[in-house]
Amino acid sequence: MRGYSYGIQITLYSIDPKIISCYALLRMDLGQQSTKESAPYRTDLINAAMGARRLTNKTVAEKAGVGVMTVSRIRNGDANVGYMMLKKVVEALGLSVAEVSEKKTPR
Repeated sequence: MRGYSYGIQITLYSIDPKIISCYALLRMDLGQQSTKESAPYRTDLINAAMGARRLTNKTVAEKAGVGVMTVSRIRNGDANVGYMMLKKVVEALGLSVAEVSEKKTPR
């Protein structure tokens, strides 16, 4: 079987799970894992609105016309959610994008 070189002078010649997991650890050490950005919107307001109305991700997703995973990603602060998806979910909760885009005021 032909090996694969990954640019760090390591060549894999088998499909041994130990080698694959070592490669994954090396990638993490080299900083090649995805970087987590903070959300450009206020998840606390979104989660509070859902909690106050006792809404599930599924209910909000159906009302907004998006997938359940999209609602989950928004609630967890995924910075890679598109504007239109965020707008649909926020408006389904009776909020506006302007409200959730405001900076959190320190107490």
